[in-house]
Amino acid sequence: MPANPNRSSSSSQFPRLGVRDACYKFNLADFASYVGRRDAFLQGGLQARVALRMGGIVGRLARQVLSSPLGIEGPSQEAARGDGLLIRCNDQDFAEDLLTDRDLDMICGTYELESPGKGHQKSLVSWFPRPDIWFASGYSVGQWTNECELWFQNRVKDIQDGAVPYSQKIWRVKLRQTRQAPKLVHHMNKAASAFIKKHL
Repeated sequence: MPANPNRSSSSSQFPRLGVRDACYKFNLADFASYVGRRDAFLQGGLQARVALRMGGIVGRLARQVLSSPLGIEGPSQEAARGDGLLIRCNDQDFAEDLLTDRDLDMICGTYELESPGKGHQKSLVSWFPRPDIWFASGYSVGQWTNECELWFQNRVKDIQDGAVPYSQKIWRVKLRQTRQAPKLVHHMNKAASAFIKKHL
């Protein structure tokens, strides 16, 4: 399964947590509101199970609500019928449910900022990095490590101390660990794929 199994949504330009003015000052009440809405959303079931299987920062946020064993439950009937990710390996078809961009917006705590004036320029900020940024960072090594957990706990503490949602550009900078990690994961995935094709 790809590291970032999600599909676009026709309404993905409207993040789940809404629109704020570019000058808006985020606070702990905003974070608490996000956590409440995120947890209620994930308690719906299917999205939380998909998020757990996705791993990375999305999987860690899902574990705030559900236990990891729920992630091993199989895909939904809709995915099995083709409304999801289909993978063919050694003449066998495998199906997986997908998260929409709006699902990921909710899980990661994404807002749209709108700048007044000509053009109404818009940008996205989020309490936690979106999965494409996380999986491209040095923290993504194929599993949730102690270093990842330390980063997560520090991020929550920083928010409690006044940190705000970051733009995607800032998240890329803040998650810039060693650039060798993504290459290592790529080689690990290639080796795993070769092993599966040989032995299954």
